[in-house]
Amino acid sequence: MRSSDIAHGKTPKAAGRLVPLLGGRLADCIARSAGPDAVGDRPASHRRRLEAISTLGLPVTQNKKVGMRVRNSWNSPPSRFATNTYNPIRGFVEDAGLTPNPEKTLISLSIGDPTVFGNLVPCEEILSPIEESVRSLKHHGYIPSTGTQDAKQAVAEYSSTHGLNIPPEDVILTCGCSHALEMCVTVLANSGQNILMPRPGFSVYKTHAESLGIKAKFYDLLPERSWEVDLAHLESQIDSQTMAIIVNNPSNPCGSVYSKEHLKDILAIAARNYVPIIADEIYEHFVFPGQEYHPMASLSEDVPILSCSGLTKR
Repeated sequence: MRSSDIAHGKTPKAAGRLVPLLGGRLADCIARSAGPDAVGDRPASHRRRLEAISTLGLPVTQNKKVGMRVRNSWNSPPSRFATNTYNPIRGFVEDAGLTPNPEKTLISLSIGDPTVFGNLVPCEEILSPIEESVRSLKHHGYIPSTGTQDAKQAVAEYSSTHGLNIPPEDVILTCGCSHALEMCVTVLANSGQNILMPRPGFSVYKTHAESLGIKAKFYDLLPERSWEVDLAHLESQIDSQTMAIIVNNPSNPCGSVYSKEHLKDILAIAARNYVPIIADEIYEHFVFPGQEYHPMASLSEDVPILSCSGLTKR
C-alpha cells in the first residue's frame, strides 16, 4: 500500500482482520497483558486517566434466578486495547512540568509540528483547490472508505516514479501517515505475533503493535555507520512469528538517508526469510543536497512493500 497520507503496494490484494482484545478490570488488564510494572512506569497523566476509568470497575454479581451474570452497578473498566495503547512522546510532553527561564523564550522541539510558530503558511496551490472543491458541492458527501477514484489516480501517478508503475487500485487514502502505518500493522499481524522495528525509531510503531497484542521486536541502527541498519542483528531477530519489518527511510529521529546498496541488502534479508516490509517514507522530501532518496518499492524484485507517506511533511 502507499498511504496518502497514503498507502500503496506492489503486491496482490490481501485481506486482514482486527483481532478484538476484550477488556477486564484494570488490575487484570495490567497483570495479564502488560505486566505488573507496565502502567506504573508510565507518566503520571497516563496513570491518572487509567485510574479514573478503573474507579468505574465495580463487582459483577450472579443472578441465580435466570442463571445470567448481571451488573448491580456501573462496571466500565478500560479495555485491554485502551490499557495497552500509549504514546510515550505525548506522555513525556504532558508530564515534563518544566518551568521556562523567564529571561529566555522557550522553543519546544518535542512534537515537531512545523505549524506551531506560524512559519508554515498554506500556499495558494493548496487553498484554491480546496475552496473550489467545497464550493462545487461535489465532494461534501460520503465517499469510498479508501478514497475517491480521482484522488487515488492522482496518488498513483505521483508515486509511479523510479521505474514503478502503481495502479490506483493499490492506493488507500488514510487519515495521516500514522493511520497508514496502523493499517499495515493490523493487516499483517495477529496478537501474539511480532513485527521488527528500528532502534532508535519512531515510538508510534511500538504503540500500534502493542495496543493489538503484537510484540514489538527491535533491530539496531549503527551510529558509527550513519545509522545504517545492523544487518546481522536484523536477521537474527527474525523468527517464525515475524510478520513484517518496518524500515524508516529517511530516518526519524536519526536523519539518515540509506543508499541504494544498503536498501538492497535489507531487501535480501527480507527475501531470504519471506518477510514483507512496511516502508515508512514520510520524510522522502527531507533530503539535503548530496543525498539521494530511493523508494524501497522501486528496488524490490519480489519482496512485498507496503509504502507509507503523506502530505504533512511536504
